[in-house]
Amino acid sequence: MPLSLLESKGNLRGATIGCWQGFAGSVQVQKESRHLDPASAQSAPAEYMVSEVQVLRAYAQPGASRPQPGDILKTRFLGRDGPIFGPCPQELPEIEADRVLLLPLQSNSNPTSEPWKLIGVEGFGITVPVHAEMGVSGRSPTDSRSFTIRAIANSLSLGTPSEMFAASLRVGTEGNYLLPELIPLLDAAVASNRNRWAAIAGSMLVLYGNNREVPLTVGEALAGRIAVNGHFGQGSPVAADAFQKLLNPADAQALIIKTLIDNTADYAEQSRNTLFSYKDDSALKMTASFLVNYRSDPVLVESLRLALRKDHAGSSFLAWRLAEQGQIDYIIDAVARALKVADRPGANVNDLFGALAVVREYGNDRERSQLAGIVAKHRETDAELAAFLSRQMQ
Repeated sequence: MPLSLLESKGNLRGATIGCWQGFAGSVQVQKESRHLDPASAQSAPAEYMVSEVQVLRAYAQPGASRPQPGDILKTRFLGRDGPIFGPCPQELPEIEADRVLLLPLQSNSNPTSEPWKLIGVEGFGITVPVHAEMGVSGRSPTDSRSFTIRAIANSLSLGTPSEMFAASLRVGTEGNYLLPELIPLLDAAVASNRNRWAAIAGSMLVLYGNNREVPLTVGEALAGRIAVNGHFGQGSPVAADAFQKLLNPADAQALIIKTLIDNTADYAEQSRNTLFSYKDDSALKMTASFLVNYRSDPVLVESLRLALRKDHAGSSFLAWRLAEQGQIDYIIDAVARALKVADRPGANVNDLFGALAVVREYGNDRERSQLAGIVAKHRETDAELAAFLSRQMQ
């Protein structure tokens, strides 16, 4: 899958940045891999790693070294080969196979023999997942800033839910850098597609709507009560633009809720957050936290019921979070799917947590006995998973 790359001598805002895009290849750890016992509750140490990437698109300042599409590069970055624990772990970038990223690199005086390096000490927060296929029209980028703006607009207008969520986060934190040029690009790319505007508005609400004592509601946003540099950080103008494009306030809330529930399947599937991988599910968790505010909305209840029946990834986690707040109208469907998730090695860990909690709290004796049978089966094939399931059901 394609990967986006930036090449720079300075920071993300510097005028010397060049931009590349390419394919992710295998990740090679320079030091011996550390596979820690999950019970140790110790984070794997930070260590330098090398990833092979294949160039897709590129921008470089005049006179700077510029790889061509298809070139294979080696990129050095500070990463972690193992679990992360603790309330505030050091955030580090992840460059994984099949991932699409906007990747800023330092200029390399000897690129044929030395790996390129991420800018800054750590590189976290600037290795932004982006959409591979470029659909945003207009002239080719003339500098690193316009290259970045086009990549973000492309992810917002065409990207998967996970790519759009990452782009929305970038808009909220780097809006002053991306605006005002981002909005006309986005308007032209999305045009009258209400479903996409609802997805953009929903992502911005999930990221920033809960950032106050009383969460910002869809109704308030539709009414234009969006504080510049307030409710949506630096991305408030983009959020306001998205809500204006929804046009019909009567069904906008229902459309946003349905879109957010549909998006959780991609969040859960793309996070690679399987049992004992210890990776964060920010998009899934934040979406659940936001949707709790609408737990009495019939549209949410029916949309979640449908997602559970269709076995959508992430739906058990949503069901559990809503059940914690007293919403159990869909609980029969939630328990039915939970038993499927428990018997599915490789399931998203938060989805699995939610599934087990649903069976534990709301399942009947027959359903708990069925789960016990699943645990017994896994003892023969995956003792670690079986032990985990047993502990969670106590």
